[in-house]
Amino acid sequence: MASQDLSLKIVDGLSSYKSFFQKLLLLSITFPHITFGLVPAETAPFPLVIALILIILEKKINSFFVYSNFILLLFWSITIPQGINILDGVEQLFVYLQNIYVAFYIYKCGLPSISQSFCLSLIGFHLMTGIAYTIGIDFFNNILVFLSSERLGAEISRGQGSRFFSTEPSEAMGSLFLVLILYSLNRFKFFNFVVFFTLLVTAILSSSGTSFLLISIFLFSFFLIKYRLTGLLLLIFSIFCISFVLNNFLFDIAIDNRVLNLVRVAMSLGFLDLMNFINISSGFRFTLDMASFFSIFNLMPFYGIGSASSNSLFALTSYGVDLQNFSEFNYVDITNLKPTSLVATILIEFGILGLGFLLFFLVKMRRYLIFMFSNQFTNSERSILIVVIFKLFFLMIVGTPASIATVFLAFYYINLKKIETSRTIE
Repeated sequence: MASQDLSLKIVDGLSSYKSFFQKLLLLSITFPHITFGLVPAETAPFPLVIALILIILEKKINSFFVYSNFILLLFWSITIPQGINILDGVEQLFVYLQNIYVAFYIYKCGLPSISQSFCLSLIGFHLMTGIAYTIGIDFFNNILVFLSSERLGAEISRGQGSRFFSTEPSEAMGSLFLVLILYSLNRFKFFNFVVFFTLLVTAILSSSGTSFLLISIFLFSFFLIKYRLTGLLLLIFSIFCISFVLNNFLFDIAIDNRVLNLVRVAMSLGFLDLMNFINISSGFRFTLDMASFFSIFNLMPFYGIGSASSNSLFALTSYGVDLQNFSEFNYVDITNLKPTSLVATILIEFGILGLGFLLFFLVKMRRYLIFMFSNQFTNSERSILIVVIFKLFFLMIVGTPASIATVFLAFYYINLKKIETSRTIE
């Protein structure tokens, strides 16, 4: 009894620090590669720990939270006798727990203590590090090397630009969506300008095909939502005309910029060749995600937590992919890979159980997903959510919970709006 009273006093004493831990959680999600060398850069442990502390402080532990932990531990214990690498199993278990803890806390409590100035500080730091790296200042990049794993020891080539405060230029934009939608949902000053300016500068400076793809989806979604089909067709026609006029000009520019190089090649291809080009130029990421989705046609009841990497090559070969098409395998031995999609990872590790879970989740959350695209949200917010959902399926680093946190932050605000509406009616 005395120890229980002491625990309650500690929790009550720390409750005054909830604002601090919320800011720390946002920082850990926004800069996921800061791991102090404890784990690989793709598997940051801090969002898991901080989210658990906040759940305890907010006293939000319920039956769903307990059952989800128990089920994951049960599945992990079943995995052990299958001969899967223990470290892979442990790492993947914590990845799933991290996504559950972060999503659960943000869905229940949101991030109410995050102010406009704090969001602007994060966005400003992001842009400042990107600009600094572009003009040749490596100070911030060297800090990230020191705080993360040794992954940044390799030089980034192929004309890619700023890494910002990320391990790769392609990851520069990923974690920013959580901050941007938080800034928008709180209706902070000039939120539309902040969103558009941040995405545009990040895409230009990173010179990353991934950033270019994400901002393209954002703009495509924005014009489709705002101007419907007519406006979208006008946008496509305008882009086609501009591309036709600039075609020769682009090929004459002597700049080693990866996005520019991709645009040059893409403009010279037909539709089917363009799809094949996108498939090859994206490396193994997009192809492996598609192969993982394709695995639903030969799913087993359950594979095992941590089995994604060992199942990856089987999924690719079953999908009919020649592994030598990947540049990664032309210079190094063929190794196991992990999907860059949370949904693909769930399918390739949980089999039929994973497919059942995803269908159950979509049925339970369909009212949220429909409400997301109502007039309660601005066009830019809905466009960000479309990008985030795309990232969940195709371009989410599984060890970082930024995308799933953004979706559940939207769920939190949907509940908030419904509560406010019901109070107004009363």
